[in-house]
Amino acid sequence: MPNLTFKSLEKFPELIAGMTTRLGGVSEGIFESNNMGILASEPDDKAIVNMRAMIRALPVRPWKVAVTRQVHGTRYAALGKEPPESTFEPDFSVFPETDILMTNEPGVLLITFYGDCVPILVYDPQHKAVGLCHSGWKGTSLRAAEALVKGMIKEYGSRPEALNAVVMPAAGVCCYEVGFDVSSLFEAYPEHLVPFANKHKIDLKGINAEILTSCGIPAEAIEVSPLCTLCDDRFFSNRRDGGHTGRMAAFACLKEHNEVIV
Repeated sequence: MPNLTFKSLEKFPELIAGMTTRLGGVSEGIFESNNMGILASEPDDKAIVNMRAMIRALPVRPWKVAVTRQVHGTRYAALGKEPPESTFEPDFSVFPETDILMTNEPGVLLITFYGDCVPILVYDPQHKAVGLCHSGWKGTSLRAAEALVKGMIKEYGSRPEALNAVVMPAAGVCCYEVGFDVSSLFEAYPEHLVPFANKHKIDLKGINAEILTSCGIPAEAIEVSPLCTLCDDRFFSNRRDGGHTGRMAAFACLKEHNEVIV
């Protein structure tokens, strides 16, 4: 399974994390081929096959899989030995109206879904806690990444200066055009707005990295992927494909101490 991994996380062998691409699955048509959209409004009965194959291929054996029904908000769910109230579906705990997941429990696999929005991972190596955040333009305007960091401070006692973060592939400033109704929400980040044909191109990844640094995470501890989901055909893109397409998944799971998968 051709998942993307991130160099800055290689020094943390206890953390299994990455992002899927559209390659290597069994979906067909507009969902070809590695569609992870198990909760998307357009049904694809092969998405669950792709998801299970991805999970089986991971070098960890999760005892719980947590996924989100995302609403472009800032609500988080913190998973421990017993999850908070949720809606249960076969094989998965589904958290409604939730865009942020976090855990400090080994064996809990966190999964969030993406078309062009920004996937953000934050890891606390001191307290062995990890979080994922889904942040499109609306979530970015609401500072969802800050909600993730504040949630980890509250739940795990995380210290921002000790955190590591990854801003994963998403719509890039090269391609992501928005009207003034959206760009006006980001006037505080002029260096991330590029005037273009009576609109703006916007660097959501850069804005989210700046939000993370404003929370106290050192800039050198934040990896920002240069990959753009709109112009790189290894990814599904909701905008490029007119809203009819598949989804990628960002995932994170802590391994049990000395866990070995054979």
